[in-house]
Amino acid sequence: FMYGSKTKAINILKKSERIIENNADINYRIAAYLYETRKNREALAILKKALNINPDNISKFIDYCPGAEYDTDVNNLIKKISKN
Repeated sequence: FMYGSKTKAINILKKSERIIENNADINYRIAAYLYETRKNREALAILKKALNINPDNISKFIDYCPGAEYDTDVNNLIKKISKN
């Protein structure tokens, strides 16, 4: 996706999430696209939501956003949620 396309995708996915609430997969994808468009604070908030819904699917976020597993903030959030 190009930057503009990711922005459109984020908007569509956010609308989808309002219709299909508490869907971890949608939230993992939104978080990945936000992360890739350098909206890290918002990405982490959505990632936290996805992890709280289904922490076992964190691999989806990593698949959608390769390299994110090396981000300190992402790792800290994953560790924090997995302890709960």
